[in-house]
Amino acid sequence: MRRRILVLLAALLVPASPALACAKRAPLRLEDVRFAEHVVLARVTRYEMVRDEEAHRRAQDLMAKLAPGRPRPAKVRLMSDHARITLAVDEVLRGEAVESLTVSWVSPPYSEEFPLPPGAFVIALRNPASPIPPLRGASATILPPPEPDLLQVLQAPCASAFFFSETDKRAIQLRDILIEDQRR
Repeated sequence: MRRRILVLLAALLVPASPALACAKRAPLRLEDVRFAEHVVLARVTRYEMVRDEEAHRRAQDLMAKLAPGRPRPAKVRLMSDHARITLAVDEVLRGEAVESLTVSWVSPPYSEEFPLPPGAFVIALRNPASPIPPLRGASATILPPPEPDLLQVLQAPCASAFFFSETDKRAIQLRDILIEDQRR
């Protein structure tokens, strides 16, 4: 029993990326951009990983009880950790015109530094209180929004985020979907 608990706890502590938190990746469906209130072309001016300190404390306490004397991992990412990103907006493709935004990314790639190459990105954003895209992952987990006052990067559980380099073919396809929606 104790071994099972340790394995379960290790599974929760070890994931270095959201992909590892899902048994199977869900397909990205570009038409899910319709769940976004805002879509912007923007540059990242600040990227900060935000630890869920309370969850880390509870995990460390549990590890100390279950495996006394064992060394604690130096860098651990919990599913409730997230990124806070400040964006300089170059173009608004959907939503209200703004010059900058601070948003949260619930399941970012794990990195203390911004993990993508520099440049502009097409980013779809949703209000945390609005409906999320459909659950397509076999093991999709939905956590409460870490910062309910901030817009979130649109991302269905276990799928890729709507965060694409401006030259990525998916960014171009997103623009086409948004144009088609405006025509309707």
